[in-house]
Amino acid sequence: MQQSFYTNKYSILLVYIVLVLLIYSQTFHFDFALDDDLIKEGIEGKIIQFTDIFDVFKQRYNRVDYRPISMLTFALEYFFVGTINPKIAHIVNVIVFVLILFSTHYLFQLLFKGKYKLETFFMVCIFAVHPLVVEVVANIKSRDGLLSMLFAIWSLYFFLKASFSNYKLKFLFYSWLFFIIGTFAKIDILGVLLFIVGFNFIKFNKRDWFWGIGIFVFFLITYSIFRGTLVNYYLPIDTSVDSKLAITTFTENPVADLTGFFISIYTYLQVTFIYIGKILLPIKLCYYYGYNYYQLDTNFSLKLLVLFLMFVSIIIGVIFLSKRNGFILIAGIGFLSFIFFATGFITAVAGIVADRYTFMALPWFIILFVFVLTHFLPIQNIYTKGFFVFMIVLLTTASFVRTQAWESLTTLVETDAPKLHNSYEGMRIATNVYIDNFKETNDTSYLNKGIQCALNANQVYENNVLINTQLGQLLFLKNDLSNAEKYFKMAFAIDSTNASLLEFLGDVYYSKKDYKNSENYYLGAYQFATDRHKQALINNISTLYYEQGFKEKTLNYNFDLIRKDSLNFAAYENLGYYYLSERDTNKARMYFNLAVKFGMPSEGFPELSNK
Repeated sequence: MQQSFYTNKYSILLVYIVLVLLIYSQTFHFDFALDDDLIKEGIEGKIIQFTDIFDVFKQRYNRVDYRPISMLTFALEYFFVGTINPKIAHIVNVIVFVLILFSTHYLFQLLFKGKYKLETFFMVCIFAVHPLVVEVVANIKSRDGLLSMLFAIWSLYFFLKASFSNYKLKFLFYSWLFFIIGTFAKIDILGVLLFIVGFNFIKFNKRDWFWGIGIFVFFLITYSIFRGTLVNYYLPIDTSVDSKLAITTFTENPVADLTGFFISIYTYLQVTFIYIGKILLPIKLCYYYGYNYYQLDTNFSLKLLVLFLMFVSIIIGVIFLSKRNGFILIAGIGFLSFIFFATGFITAVAGIVADRYTFMALPWFIILFVFVLTHFLPIQNIYTKGFFVFMIVLLTTASFVRTQAWESLTTLVETDAPKLHNSYEGMRIATNVYIDNFKETNDTSYLNKGIQCALNANQVYENNVLINTQLGQLLFLKNDLSNAEKYFKMAFAIDSTNASLLEFLGDVYYSKKDYKNSENYYLGAYQFATDRHKQALINNISTLYYEQGFKEKTLNYNFDLIRKDSLNFAAYENLGYYYLSERDTNKARMYFNLAVKFGMPSEGFPELSNK
């Protein structure tokens, strides 16, 4: 009876679905959360007809990365629904995760050649309910990780089919195809390459070595061509991104600016053990960590020596145990292959560690754990089964609770920010959330929380443009003009060409009625602003002149702008308000109509009487 249950695909699928719904059905009522704005910015308002869906292949994710497969799914949602609906997006994420679980089950059953059915079942159940999975499933943006994982599983499935069938080209083609597609979801799928080499290497057969290296080289070359050369040629990275701001992405990784083989080894060892610890004891999970949360040694130390000896001991132990069960070694290779990208060995990753980075490596570690445990306690032992059931129940409860934090960006920050006082990025993200919440609700409690988070971030990473600017914004919103000026000036000392920062300083002096300094900063901001930003600055400068009673200067300023650019709607808008204030409604109406004609949004257009 039990045997038939574990071999019946419908029973297995039902169990996986029930476990997933127990945890993640609550997300069907969740809102957007971390980085979901990147999805909305790339999709909303850009899909008018069906062919527009494929424009996602012409844009980079967050102006730097390239993840069109994930964006394609959101574009399809937008086309059929008319918006990026968080409820639908969460449902899609859950469906993809169920596909991953079922695919993982079949991948491991193929790998084990039909053996270890009960072990596979428990492994997939533990994977389904593990708290480290929550961020990937419950965060809409993380669909890129879900799709990358799904295509990685399918690629490995057909690689194994090829390996077990004398390397039939049909299976190798399918494996390559899913691998290439997966790279356009997220590049952590590169662990597939390492697994292929490791899997073929342990066969100790020259023919398998030849095929393993050949497949590795072919996959890598085609990846470099399709995912690298062609994309970079037709869609170069946006170099207009402000480097002084962008560099803060990696301020939480102390090895980001360090190079060298030993630095990479030191990082790999420390980060790998951090992940092992998080997998075995998934507590105190956060949306971000940072180097002040997990501190790394960048020089050889006693700690690194101990970690190295532990690592070697684990490898030796896995090899020893694999004499009885060869799949233990394969599981170890799988874990090391898919955790490799997350350790920063090749390139620095933001924040050193993140829960989502463990996603692809997690099933391999769990099956390794299951095999090692059942090496000493037979799987058919009732106590062994009871232990696994207890573990599944415990992890399900923990994941259910953790998922609630992802209900919205506010609930996430309120849950995690208190644990991240020493994390610059953690505090910066929280600061942004509190600024937005205050603007939406006018609740001053958000201002106070935001100020505290920004002050915490400033202690971690002083002399930073972004956080000092945010502090200035918060204090300005609180009407603490002196301290707002102080922090804006601190940011200005680092970057005097930031248009938004210069405008903020102009706002401060305008509020202080120091019109001369306000004018200087507004004019300075205009020099470095984008065309869209310039329109707002033109309004500010014109208003500044008019409120000082400089009517002729106001007119000359706007007419001069029109002489230089006859389509400058902001200048026409200013003239409309000028003549409206002067009670000349005919001229006001004329200039407002021109402003709308040349691009001014019609919302908020003044209602002018015909009298």
